[in-house]
Amino acid sequence: MCLRLNPYETPETATKIAGEDITCYKILKGFNSSNEVFISLYQDFKYVIGEKYQQKNLGFSLNSGEREYGLDVYEVHEAFHSFKYEETALFELDGYSRQRYSKIVAVKCTIPKGSKYVETDAFYASDAIIIDKIIGGYQYKMKIIT
Repeated sequence: MCLRLNPYETPETATKIAGEDITCYKILKGFNSSNEVFISLYQDFKYVIGEKYQQKNLGFSLNSGEREYGLDVYEVHEAFHSFKYEETALFELDGYSRQRYSKIVAVKCTIPKGSKYVETDAFYASDAIIIDKIIGGYQYKMKIIT
């Protein structure tokens, strides 16, 4: 998963510093029986509820192959990607549960104050994140959490 910047933005103009904690949401797979350990969908990164995860920097790359309005577009590849809205995360959760994942959850997260982040209309990419709690989930295509 990568987050594409507006074609008129650069990493310097798009990157912000969180002035306060920001609530966001993620879809994670493979939780254990105690619902404490989760794995990201694309990078197989392990998360534990309540722990803070931090990267050194946001990783940007220039995607010259997909131009918009005649301009090259930057993408954020190295970051913790998340949804801005709970409704979007729950909608995506339902879609993923119908696919290949036997255990999958939506979680509420926090981008901590002072973190670097980039945002679009529907997504965040940040250099830090904390997984707060499960807000919905499925196990073997059966709804387990509402």
